[in-house]
Amino acid sequence: MAVAERLGALVRTSLQGAELVEFKVKDESSDETRYVVRWTRNVPAAGNFQEYGTHVACLHADGRSMLVWGHYTRNERDAKRDYRERV
Repeated sequence: MAVAERLGALVRTSLQGAELVEFKVKDESSDETRYVVRWTRNVPAAGNFQEYGTHVACLHADGRSMLVWGHYTRNERDAKRDYRERV
């Protein structure tokens, strides 16, 4: 599975249907790569508002993955700024 597909699936399942917007490599070791990801999602249960955010995503060579260090906002500009600062 390609990196974009793995990250997209991780964001979607971990953040209740969120959509991956962009990603960039943060750092890597011999068996794991960390990415900064920016995402968006619609939250119908809370008044149908749009939520934005960033996380660091860890993809391990053995197939494991997780999201860590997340930021959530209702302002896309804040999410874009946070993404640039994290990269």
